[in-house]
Amino acid sequence: MKHRYIPIFLCAALAVGAMTGCSSSSDDTQEQTAEETTDETADDSTDETAETEPVIYENEDLNFSAELPELLKDCMYVEVSETTAYDDTINIVKVYYQGEESDQNIFTFEEMDQAVWDSIQAEGGPVGTELGVSSSGRVVVLNSMQSNPFEEGTDDYDKLNDIFDQMDIISETFTFLDE
Repeated sequence: MKHRYIPIFLCAALAVGAMTGCSSSSDDTQEQTAEETTDETADDSTDETAETEPVIYENEDLNFSAELPELLKDCMYVEVSETTAYDDTINIVKVYYQGEESDQNIFTFEEMDQAVWDSIQAEGGPVGTELGVSSSGRVVVLNSMQSNPFEEGTDDYDKLNDIFDQMDIISETFTFLDE
């Protein structure tokens, strides 16, 4: 039963993140954020829960979930698309970091048939990290960016490096939903 609330929490976190980003550029947004923070801290148990709640990405259509780096909590959004390779569909989930300077696609989940994944690996090019194979023969692969696109010494550069340091949580917590 507890897992039914995860999608609701994630959607709410993504909506708030999409509206506020990692930083606020207008006074109205800063005031609204301050009011929301005050309301949340009025109840100590709510404040503690907000600090310890993991950031979970769950995709029921693609049948998987994983915990994401906690630093993405208020500064990320997701885009889902698809492409075709080897006459089959690859479903792509792009996770973006919303920075002060710009938004950056920092990693993707790619969901595909086992035969497509085998063909991609046989090409010998750069491949991502296989997170798992479902009982139905679908593979999910994690691809992350190779370098930090932000200027060294900026807040975005430092935060993105900290996010990269937390990336192991994805492979450690990845699971298929119905297995």
